[in-house]
Amino acid sequence: MCRAIGSRSPSRGNKIPISGCEGAMSTKEDCTNVPKKYLTMQKVGVPYECILNSMKMDGVDEKDIVRFKLVFGHGTEDVAMSRPVTAPASVSRRASKALLRMHWEEVDAEKVTKSLWVSQDDLVNDQDIRSLERHFGASPEAKKSSLAKPASNKLGKAPITTHIDPKRARNVAISLAQFKKFPDFDSLCAAVDSFDSTNITAEHLGVIESLLPRQDEVKKLEHLIHRGNSGLVPAEAFFLAVMRFPNFAGKLGAFKFRITFDQQLDSLASSLNLLNKACIEVIKCDKLAHILLRLRALGNVLNESHGKAPATGITLESLITASKKKGKGDATILDLLVSNVNDSVILEFWDDLPSVKLALKLDVGDLKAAFKSLEDDSKSFMTFVSGHELSSNTEDFLGRVALGIARANELLTKTQTSVKELCQFFAEDPETRK
Repeated sequence: MCRAIGSRSPSRGNKIPISGCEGAMSTKEDCTNVPKKYLTMQKVGVPYECILNSMKMDGVDEKDIVRFKLVFGHGTEDVAMSRPVTAPASVSRRASKALLRMHWEEVDAEKVTKSLWVSQDDLVNDQDIRSLERHFGASPEAKKSSLAKPASNKLGKAPITTHIDPKRARNVAISLAQFKKFPDFDSLCAAVDSFDSTNITAEHLGVIESLLPRQDEVKKLEHLIHRGNSGLVPAEAFFLAVMRFPNFAGKLGAFKFRITFDQQLDSLASSLNLLNKACIEVIKCDKLAHILLRLRALGNVLNESHGKAPATGITLESLITASKKKGKGDATILDLLVSNVNDSVILEFWDDLPSVKLALKLDVGDLKAAFKSLEDDSKSFMTFVSGHELSSNTEDFLGRVALGIARANELLTKTQTSVKELCQFFAEDPETRK
């Protein structure tokens, strides 16, 4: 897929030659003292600031960092990513023909200083220009047409006679069919009232919670509370059974929390740890940073043919859209970028992101809401049991709850910090970015 340009990448066992090293340091031995990982990154074109940031995050010894600065001509001055950023100069190589336009949204200049976009190196070569002209020459866009779908009419089922809404009664009856181990609904409610989990699982409790009668349904049935179930549909019989147990909803919530707390806590902690690891992996992935900077450079070449100034940084939505930009023959800008990569190792960036694929569907906002719900449920449970005599098992459980909530809160704070740093890495606003 990728074409080798110039010399091949050296094997891990060989020493890596450093371009320009002889003029920067006094001896060849000084060059070989620089960690090979960062020499390789410099050789394939990873921006200096990204390499320096990676060394700091990896805990590289300060002497090695200073040596790296000396080798590549930065002296002992600390070149921080927070330096003032100016708009990139007009691209040094221009296309000889009109090209397709890259539609992307630029980030604010003040957000760029601590992001990957701080590097303004021109990463476009003559081969890139020829490929852009061949695959992304301007051409009329094809018009799309849409056909309206005819509306369909659905016939409803015949209503049943009941004191409550017939459709609601049918749905409740279907859900109640899973409780056949209980002789009647009074026995089912009694098991909940006594926290008896012999024939009830956490899933069962969730179903019961979703079936509790609404206030308007209670009013319609309260005159029937002391009569038998003769002539009633299953939903009405269940609602009446619930109404016969005082504070049934409160006991149901406490029972559900008691048997699901450990599972909820483990799931939340696992998701927070995974998201935290994924954020750190992305920030430290220099291969991905190099690809994104190359994508920006190629897009600037396209837009230059339309008289548009080069973009300093690009929003995440624009990155996704830009990577799918198609030219002639359905080749995308990403296809072109891959075909012209000098070192195929760069394309193996997914190997450095093992946690990212697993964390793609995780959202820090959802995890924060899950923690808040778990915390609120724990408070409700403590309030509920405060008026009852506690067994030793319940006291132990309360201690485990308090410790688990505290640890989950610490992990949530740590993960939110990592997400904020990831947003900063992409020059995005952590307050509006999920």
